[in-house]
Amino acid sequence: MPSELVNDLKSIPGIIGELGKSIAEAQKIFDANYLSGLERLAALAKGVLGTETPGVSADFLRHLVETAAPPRYQFTETTLSVKLDLSESRDIAVGVSGGAGFAGVVVNASFAYGYSSDYRAGAEIRTVLHAVLPQDNKAVFSTLLDRAKDLPAITLPALSQLDQNVFAAVEGAAKAAGANPVLPKIAAPIPTPALEAAAGGQK
Repeated sequence: MPSELVNDLKSIPGIIGELGKSIAEAQKIFDANYLSGLERLAALAKGVLGTETPGVSADFLRHLVETAAPPRYQFTETTLSVKLDLSESRDIAVGVSGGAGFAGVVVNASFAYGYSSDYRAGAEIRTVLHAVLPQDNKAVFSTLLDRAKDLPAITLPALSQLDQNVFAAVEGAAKAAGANPVLPKIAAPIPTPALEAAAGGQK
């Protein structure tokens, strides 16, 4: 039991190391997605705020764009708890019986010794992921929106359906407020063999 327990405990540093690397990789993905969201927000801000439509409330348009700002996700805490439940048991039995023999006494003795051990271990991993809302980065977004009109025209990569819905909603709200937004061009999605095959089968 001791050697088995020690071998299992030796694997804990490896678990912690792999856990750390996995969290770091996941954080990179979150960061890249956040920067991509900032790129979309900048293009959206230029299209809505860079028009300088007379008679339209700039504060309203700023608030409209800020509501489409992406949150930033951050791993803030990770804990690894290991619980061990050790148990040992010993069983000793001694038996003695008497009878006739040398010097009139014969002793028959029996002795049994039993030993057993067992352990149970459990591990619990807990990670905490916080969303940092746009309001928490107000200075960053304020600077970005102030420079929106000076940003160069860009063509955004193909957007997800959700992003397209956000752009359409903001564009519609801006037009309803009296602005004349000129949103950026969006690249067409790259066709995949599966989609091409499906399109070919519909012909």
